[in-house]
Amino acid sequence: MKKTRIFLIVTMIAMILTATLAVGFGAGTPGSEDDPIVTKSYVDEVVNKLKDLFDDVDDVNDDQEDAIEELQDGMESVRDDVSDLQDDVDSLKDDVKALKEKEEEIDDTDSEEGSTPSAVTTTVSTGWQVVRVPGKTLVQGETGTEMILRSGSATAVDNGKNGISDLTGGKDLRMGTNITQNHLLLIPGSDGRGIKTVGECFVMINGGYTLVQQ
Repeated sequence: MKKTRIFLIVTMIAMILTATLAVGFGAGTPGSEDDPIVTKSYVDEVVNKLKDLFDDVDDVNDDQEDAIEELQDGMESVRDDVSDLQDDVDSLKDDVKALKEKEEEIDDTDSEEGSTPSAVTTTVSTGWQVVRVPGKTLVQGETGTEMILRSGSATAVDNGKNGISDLTGGKDLRMGTNITQNHLLLIPGSDGRGIKTVGECFVMINGGYTLVQQ
């Protein structure tokens, strides 16, 4: 930039001197009205004005270059910020994915645990007794155990092949069959057969049994 400015200044001075000499050769007597004498101070003044003009142009160009550099730096900083934000977004996506997978694992575990009885009570009785049975409880009898549903609602539970005996009704009750109150039931085998309460029930039981609360 400085070399260009010097070159322009030299060119302008050469042009001024050339013009001055041309006027001098083509005019009349030096110092006359047709050929006025140009003093050194005048030439210096013109040269200084030209220098000031070129300095102003240089200052403007420098300011523009500084502004462009600042703008480029700002754009580069914005690019870096956008890149960092993208990395943060990707990291958050990974965290969300991991949380969802963990949630699914917990749901699966809860589902498996939900099918596991929360309480098991085994009792062997030598005579009839009245048992208060909570709702959603499986009453599994031993071989030969007798049961009578006194109150509440319950359904039969079989072993997949054979049901429980309703001695009063003379029927074989299969899985899900409603139990009739005050009917005498007989559990043929110790293989998980019995009754399942819907709500709270009172059951008379004679023999061994197990309460499985679900």
